[in-house]
Amino acid sequence: MPGLFEALILERLFPDRTVRLVHGGVQDDQGVTTLLEQDCIVLLVSDASGQMASARDVSGGIATKVLGDTLGSILNVLLRTKDILMARVRESEYLDLDARRRSSLLRGLMFVHLTKDLGVPPVDWVRCDDPSRPPSTDLWTGYGVLKEVQRLLADIRTDLDSFTDVEAYALMTSGYRMTEADLEVTRIIEGVPEAGVSRSKPNWRFLTIESWMKAPSTDPKAPFQLLLTQLKIAGSVAFKVWRLRVGLQVFAAVLALVALGLVSFGVWTVLTTPEVRDQPLATFGQLVKGFLQILLMLLAALVLGKTVMAVVQYRKTLTRALVHLGMAIFGFLIARLHLHFFDRLYLRLGSITYRPTAFLCYAHGDEPFAGRLDEELRGSGLITAVDGRDTLFNPKREKEIQALIENSSTFVFIAGPGSIASTVCRALLTAAGSRANRILYVLTAGVTPADLPTQRPPGRVITVITNGVGTLDADSKRAILAEFGEMVV
Repeated sequence: MPGLFEALILERLFPDRTVRLVHGGVQDDQGVTTLLEQDCIVLLVSDASGQMASARDVSGGIATKVLGDTLGSILNVLLRTKDILMARVRESEYLDLDARRRSSLLRGLMFVHLTKDLGVPPVDWVRCDDPSRPPSTDLWTGYGVLKEVQRLLADIRTDLDSFTDVEAYALMTSGYRMTEADLEVTRIIEGVPEAGVSRSKPNWRFLTIESWMKAPSTDPKAPFQLLLTQLKIAGSVAFKVWRLRVGLQVFAAVLALVALGLVSFGVWTVLTTPEVRDQPLATFGQLVKGFLQILLMLLAALVLGKTVMAVVQYRKTLTRALVHLGMAIFGFLIARLHLHFFDRLYLRLGSITYRPTAFLCYAHGDEPFAGRLDEELRGSGLITAVDGRDTLFNPKREKEIQALIENSSTFVFIAGPGSIASTVCRALLTAAGSRANRILYVLTAGVTPADLPTQRPPGRVITVITNGVGTLDADSKRAILAEFGEMVV
């Protein structure tokens, strides 16, 4: 990121030249140039960049408060000019892709962004004779997300930050539904025979928050209001967790009062103590001497600075060196405190516990049947978690599996020859029994109740009939769904 991070330096790559790599968006904001160079004819473009918003007065803001009206206005105008330039570049790239699509140079084009279907109210000039049409009053976007929620999602910084489950799931759900709607409208996979085949949709965990997003409520304790609170704070850059916890806000207020009290006490002490109040800071001669010393140091820096810096081959300025030194001494303490306490607290406050209706445990040989059973359960409105597919493949895998088993209402043990002999599957079965989960034994073809482990948790046993490729017969399907009763939609 230019101006925020130092460029990646590649020396001795070209003769008499030093390459410095920065953010690729400087050259190609959408990242499509390389795709076009490789003759790609179907492009799926997802633009998560922040888009330029309407501003009432670009001379206002924090820059004006800190730097004053003149300097602050100059800085804000420069930043706004850059935003206008990048908006124009973004628009030009889209128009180029759209022209390629209309001229059939591209067979398919999907272009989605965070402000899709969010109209901006037009502003007419004073005494306008031809006023603009009023904006749409529709509360929902064309892809099924409330505009109020989508506007908050568009304000979230999508890089260089930590994301809670609420923020990440909401962003992914919005992008998923947006892409789904766009693909259906534009039929981007035209001419592909498999495109028209009906397929079961993946069991995406992030869709658990969709019910929050589609249930508007004014109740402060409702999931929808909790979602809005999280997303409003997610648009901030700093101090997000402080705005979520009243205790931290009280603590900050107490610290501010203590600091104000100490400063007031210091000023009062100076004003009421003659020995301190009447003590001169410096004589006229000392001021002149100090001024001459500063002047000599500046002259020495101008004359010798470049030579010294070239000799030691130190690329950074002295100012940056001092800043880095201060960060090395004190900054890491603040960073560690933030990462190990405040950031973890923020992530925990925005976490979502995944509570599946059924956790499916199976061996590798029964994978086709497990997949088909999962499709049938989800098609009936149940929430499922499948071992090996909906769990992480990293050091936290075992811990996550234990949490899914504990939070699921039913543990489905797909009893095939492989799972019965598997020590891993039997260990998960034992864990489910110790957590008082409801257990359902689904016996595949060729397995009888006598084949089940003798030392097993109690549970219902259902023998299913399959056609050899994992497809359930109608009676077996009804028997399994009957075990979930009212949870089936």
